[in-house]
Amino acid sequence: MEKGQNKAKRRLIISCIVSLSISLAFFVGTVYLVTYCRAQEVVDDSMVTVCKILALTGVFFLVVAFGHILPALFSRNSMCDENVMRQAFSKYIPYGETLEAGIYVTVRESKVSELFRKCRCEEGMLIPDDNTGILSFNKEKYHEYNAFMGVTQSQLLIVECEKNKHFYDCSYVNNVQNANIREITTELSWDDIGISFPLESIKQCKVKKGLYGSLLWTIIMENGSYFKVFILDNAGPNGNMPHHIAYRDAIFEKIKNK
Repeated sequence: MEKGQNKAKRRLIISCIVSLSISLAFFVGTVYLVTYCRAQEVVDDSMVTVCKILALTGVFFLVVAFGHILPALFSRNSMCDENVMRQAFSKYIPYGETLEAGIYVTVRESKVSELFRKCRCEEGMLIPDDNTGILSFNKEKYHEYNAFMGVTQSQLLIVECEKNKHFYDCSYVNNVQNANIREITTELSWDDIGISFPLESIKQCKVKKGLYGSLLWTIIMENGSYFKVFILDNAGPNGNMPHHIAYRDAIFEKIKNK
């Protein structure tokens, strides 16, 4: 078993024990106050309120332990599987290249901006059209979604685990200079835009450290596209991603100096 899996299980077990201990403490406090109140001739309403609060707080931590932490210890995220990840990447790996590293991540925010020529924008698709100018296409999302992130010899790949709704904006622009403009010859789905990025197009990768070894990467492209990516130090207690840490570090080495 990978170190990360052991670490994840250990954290969940400790969290469960802590939650149960806190719950027990509140129940003991409730029993003590109830016993004290029964010994009094007159019971203050405020004491009754305090007893209720203590009891409900104890129930809350009990629910957290048995309803949230313990199920996470035994459940498995089907997406945290290296085989599933490689299948998701297969469509986007350039001809002649291979996947060097890939991991499961949470994208907290993303914006993709691209320029296209000789095409028009229809619902869900870009359609080739020689009678048009330069199209500015934007694809944005400001809510978390799960994705696979990987690198080939020349590309950074970010593939959604499940289809998500994004905000889309298409408009024709003028006076575009020194920009990378794509020309398409066949219909292109909006879902397939913003998946693959040349490593040379990465402007910088900002890194912030979080709790328990987690990281937040802000990957910024030369054209203004960016992804804010949250990465845990493991793929969960039952994930099938034994190379998570090694692949995470390999991806960072590929993009940090771009």
